[in-house]
Amino acid sequence: MFGSLEWSLGWGLVWTLALVVPLMLLACILYLAPTLVAIQRHHRQAPAIAALNVLLGGTGVGWALALVWALTTP
Repeated sequence: MFGSLEWSLGWGLVWTLALVVPLMLLACILYLAPTLVAIQRHHRQAPAIAALNVLLGGTGVGWALALVWALTTP
């Protein structure tokens, strides 16, 4: 009886590690995309873009503004 319970809990952990963790990493990368673009382009205002992205990126509007700002000519 307990053997099947342990087996299902073990596979639950495997699914968590195999699916949830990579999806969370992808979400973090997408959330920080404006900051990463600014750093990659050596933008002079990269720290300010990062601050805007981290503080207001969750609103969607802040994220879009940070992305547009990161894509402007440094």
